[in-house]
Order: sequence, then C-alpha cells, then structure tokens
Amino acid sequence: EHEDVIVTPDPDPETGDASQLFGKKNLTATTEDGEGHTFKFTISSEDKNAPMPAATTVEVAYEADETGEKNIPFAPITYTEVGEYTYTITEDKTEYTAEKGWTTGADITVTVKVEDNGEGKLVATVTGGNAIENSYKHEDVIVTPDPDPETGDAKQLFGKKNLTATTE
Repeated sequence: EHEDVIVTPDPDPETGDASQLFGKKNLTATTEDGEGHTFKFTISSEDKNAPMPAATTVEVAYEADETGEKNIPFAPITYTEVGEYTYTITEDKTEYTAEKGWTTGADITVTVKVEDNGEGKLVATVTGGNAIENSYKHEDVIVTPDPDPETGDAKQLFGKKNLTATTE
C-alpha cells in the first residue's frame, strides 16, 4: 500500500514551483485591432489507463495588445499506480489559421514517471512541457493609385483630372 501522488500541471500558486508544469502558451505577436484572443488546449493520452485532469480542455486568454508566456492551466492529476504516462497537448487551431495571418507551434509531449519511493509513497517526475508559440503577422497591402491596366479597376484611384474645352 502506498500514498498516491498528485501532479500539479500548473505552478503552485503559493510556492511558484513549476517543476510539474505541463506546458506554456507563448504569444510573440498579436493583432492590432484592439481585440483580445483566447486559445484552447486539449490534453490526451493514448494510454487508456492514464489519469486525466478534471477538464481535458482549458483556455489561455490574452487581453488586446498582450503578448508573452502564460501557463496552460490544467487541473491537478492524481496518480494511484506506478507507471510512465505520456500526454499530448494540442492547440485548437480553428480560429488561428495561417490564412488569417497566424503561425502556431507544434504540439507538446509530456511524460509523467510515477515511482514508489520505497517508503510507502508514490513520487512523480515530469519531463517535456515546452511552450506552444504563436505569432501574428498581417499581410501587407499594396494601394495602386492608378487604375489597374489589366482590369481597369479604379477602386483605389486617388483622383483624376477632368479637362473641359473652352472657347474664347
């Protein structure tokens, strides 16, 4: 018989201990439209017996113009058995696509190794837990102040000179 171990994938708010952190979101550049952005993350495991947090999908929110790293806030996970558990954290890319100017980093792989310390207590070691990096770059716009010679499109025309004939 042993005492279970609880892994806290989000740093301990009292101590700041991040040794069990599963992953971070790193937003390096954002839109300039005054809007905030919310990114969704899902944790999964191919091991059907892997313990999971209470919620397997969580969000990380950024205010308008905010960038930087934030922890992906999965709830604590209780381990009751010795073993090695591998998890994948994926970002929902539905809202943040390359077509909309966003770049998104790769999924995060995290391994939790649970061992019996020989004193009736389980201990866990977490490895992996990188950051998923996103950035935004708007597409440059080219204004053509003269009508398009191929299509005749004059939507961006700056102005025209209208000459009229006069007689004296």
